[in-house]
Amino acid sequence: MKRLALLASSLLCCGLLSAPTGAQSLLKLLPHAAAPQSAPISQAEDTASRISRLREKQAALLKILQRLEAPDGLASGAPSDATAAELDERHLRIAFSVSLIDRQLADLARLAKVRASRAALDKEIHAWSGLSETPPYPIRLLDRFRAERDNAQQSLTALRARETLVKTFSERTSREVKESEARIRKLTESAERRFGLGASPGHQGWARELSQIQLQTAQIAAATLQTIGELQEAELGVAQDQLQFARRKLELASADYRFSAEEFATINNELDADFSRIEQRRTALAQQQLQRSNNAEQAQARLEQLRNRGDTSPQLTEAARSLELANARVEASTYGGEFLRGMADAQRLHRRLWNARYQGLHRDETSDRLEAGEALETVRPFISMWRRGLEQQRTVLDLRLQRLDALLADTSDPLAQKHLIALRNAAEEALPLQRSAYSLLESMEALLVYTDEELGTARKELSASERLDEWQLRLTQWAQAAWNYELMTVEDVIEVDGNKITGKRSITIGKVLAALLAFVAGIIGCLLFARQICRLLVSRLGWSDSNARILRRWLLTVEFMVLGIIVLAWARIPLTVFAFLGGAIAIGAGFAMQTLLKNLMSGVMILGERPFRPGDIIEIGGISGTVMDIGIRASTLRDANGIETIVPNASFIEQNLTNWTYSSPRVRFTVRVGVAYGAPVKRVIELLDEAAQRHGLILKDPAPEVIFEDFGADAQVFALHYWLEMGPNVTSRVVASDLRRMIEHTFSEQGIVIAYPQRDVHLDASQPLPVTLVSPVRES
Repeated sequence: MKRLALLASSLLCCGLLSAPTGAQSLLKLLPHAAAPQSAPISQAEDTASRISRLREKQAALLKILQRLEAPDGLASGAPSDATAAELDERHLRIAFSVSLIDRQLADLARLAKVRASRAALDKEIHAWSGLSETPPYPIRLLDRFRAERDNAQQSLTALRARETLVKTFSERTSREVKESEARIRKLTESAERRFGLGASPGHQGWARELSQIQLQTAQIAAATLQTIGELQEAELGVAQDQLQFARRKLELASADYRFSAEEFATINNELDADFSRIEQRRTALAQQQLQRSNNAEQAQARLEQLRNRGDTSPQLTEAARSLELANARVEASTYGGEFLRGMADAQRLHRRLWNARYQGLHRDETSDRLEAGEALETVRPFISMWRRGLEQQRTVLDLRLQRLDALLADTSDPLAQKHLIALRNAAEEALPLQRSAYSLLESMEALLVYTDEELGTARKELSASERLDEWQLRLTQWAQAAWNYELMTVEDVIEVDGNKITGKRSITIGKVLAALLAFVAGIIGCLLFARQICRLLVSRLGWSDSNARILRRWLLTVEFMVLGIIVLAWARIPLTVFAFLGGAIAIGAGFAMQTLLKNLMSGVMILGERPFRPGDIIEIGGISGTVMDIGIRASTLRDANGIETIVPNASFIEQNLTNWTYSSPRVRFTVRVGVAYGAPVKRVIELLDEAAQRHGLILKDPAPEVIFEDFGADAQVFALHYWLEMGPNVTSRVVASDLRRMIEHTFSEQGIVIAYPQRDVHLDASQPLPVTLVSPVRES
């Protein structure tokens, strides 16, 4: 392909130049120059005769080229008015024609060899009746046939791509031949017309000679491309036959092969030997690198010594070159060490590939096959990464060699050339190791492909039950992978052999789920335990339900906190895992926790001081009601309307609290009534006292008390003070309503009038009142 690209570029540079216009003085030296061949050479033409004619034509062209390259020979056979550009063009085309014939002769010789090899291959294919080895065939024989198949396939692909390129340039060259023939015809007709008009026949002959040289170059190029096409066709046929033959052998070997334990042991022994050789080379190279590093340090010291003395003699230049060469050798040893280190790592994985292959083919368990597949997936990223690394190293070495070649081409100083050659030799030291690394890489890639192919074939032959087992095992492995998936890592103090060290702990999905399950189970246990404790307190110790409920809530709070710490310790999740709540989240959580902790501590203080208990009637912040519950964060009050109010516990500590039933449940209430003036006061007092005595909820001790409070503007005001023992079934408003109803009924029977608001209007009669008569207004 590279040679074809060079030929194509040469054709574009030389074969497609525009032609001026001819004489035939030099063309007489060419065989059959007067009638150049324009038709393509037949493929059936004898190769020997073609080679003979080409050599005859090449000899004639060489004679012309020698005359042109002789001193003052560039203008040989040209008219005096020929330009320098025309002379250079003639020389260039003759030289290029000689080069094309050389290439065509080489391709014809190669074509004969390819046809002979194809004939031998056809003979071998027809005579082949099977493999000489007895089945079951060894695994390495199968690998050899696979390699033959792959090589033939790669060759076939490259040849087909090259065939397309050859066809493209053949078409261009054919067009060039036709254009040159047309140009010669036009020049001939023009010469005839101009000769009849008295034109110079010498100049017309020179133009025609240049056109014929261009035509001859195009014809030789077309013949060369045709030879390349014939060679391509022959090589394509060989590659196709090789591919078909390799497939036949591979198909036969694949039908009955076995990876025996003896062969596996042999492979392992070979891998051990290869690894030992690599390690020995690494050891030797490390010693060499150490020695070269010492040499570089000595060269550096010598150079510094010369510079400090201010020496500008050639010794300074020699010292600088010695240092550069020493550093180049150290760098070469470094590259070699990198190649050997990569090969050592690759050799370990190479063994793993063979183990996976043996395990996948030699064992029938589903888990073994899946384990082999996982081993392949583990090795695959390393191979890809190693290839990229080798390509980068090769690029660096190639650039370094190209730079040294460029410097060497631009240098004429013998000492400098010697130094550059030494630098180039040092850079080339790593090339053999690089080739070895690429060889190992390609063998591992091929082994990976072959193992994939074999495991895939084995997977296709599985029964339905085996496929089901494989999927079950895969699901189990995926579940295990998800269970062990690491969400984050946190620092923690780990104790190892009595020493505390700071390490990292992983937080996995499995740990989180296990902690959640344990926490849920612990919550259920805590709930059952707290419920049983409350039942015992109520049934055995006579606690009230409300007090037992409060104790249960606080007991659960403590249990949950202890449970959380125990679960985190059991799951090995350190408390530092919550440190990620830093920054703004921690600040916001801090403000929220401040209020929560304040209410929590207030609840603890309420339980300790007991300023009120469930069932007490309290009043705080304009809210009054019965205490229904004392919670961790807040307490619940229920007013007379049955509306429950949640009051934060901190409010009971920060504000004034009125507890009507703090020391005693007895509370005094008052009902006021006004009677009309003139009613018997003593009788009114007796009736009010009797009404209080008749009510069953009013306490007899202390006894009700009736007070004549005031002479009101509208009535005489009496106040009935009575005591109630507050409780869940006692409502002060209902008792007051009952008393008012009883008082109204009693006063009605006794004829005592309950006064209502009234006003007396007094007229000022000290002056006569004016009286005015007004007539009625008539309607218009």
